[in-house]
Amino acid sequence: MTTRKVLLPAAATMLLAMPMIGVAQDRGQNEVAGSLSYTDIADVSTTSIDVSYGRYLTPQHEVGLNVAYMDTDVDEFGSVDGTTLGAFYQFNFDNGGNMVPFIGVDVAYIGGDLGDVYDFGYGVSAGAKYYPYEHVGVIIGIAWQNLTGAENYIDDEDGFNLNVGLSLRF
Repeated sequence: MTTRKVLLPAAATMLLAMPMIGVAQDRGQNEVAGSLSYTDIADVSTTSIDVSYGRYLTPQHEVGLNVAYMDTDVDEFGSVDGTTLGAFYQFNFDNGGNMVPFIGVDVAYIGGDLGDVYDFGYGVSAGAKYYPYEHVGVIIGIAWQNLTGAENYIDDEDGFNLNVGLSLRF
């Protein structure tokens, strides 16, 4: 009788966990993504190319690193460019379907000539990942971003941008 009592809860736990295990492994636990974004706020326009690597801790929780190249045109100063190195967290509303809505937060250190103007940036994002194939997806989202001025006389810049990219999960 003791064996039966132990096996039944263990079997029930396995049956309950099976759908979650299946969802987590459908597309893989790693994601490499690339995106392009454009922002035009008042006197500042920014074009950014971003590459990221994310690791799914669960089917919903993803953490990762990103690297980006940013080219910023400021009407008063001209064009300045630089790179960013940052980290992100995303909550994915993954129910196993083709469409996966998400929300996220990120922070990044800014270097290069752009790093002389802005120290770091942070933001929040929301969007959807559409997977026409099991491991390949398209990412579309909107993000709010704040760039913190490197000096007291440089104003912080913030605004919204539109992101479009590709995702590969493995």
